[in-house]
Amino acid sequence: MAGIHDRMPLVLPEDRWDAWLDPERTDPTALLMPDEELLAELELRPVGRAVGNVRNNSPELVTRVGVDA
Repeated sequence: MAGIHDRMPLVLPEDRWDAWLDPERTDPTALLMPDEELLAELELRPVGRAVGNVRNNSPELVTRVGVDA
């Protein structure tokens, strides 16, 4: 992922959601361990420049585009 962007998105499996949102938890770092099986399901694809603007919100944002789009 570092070749595309310097930040990795948080991929949190559903079985960790409650623990992540638990206000009593003081150290959530154990929840941040990568889930290799879940990461293997990610698909990298080129998308349009509109995805970089927070004002945009539509299904077209995840449509695959040519690399020079």
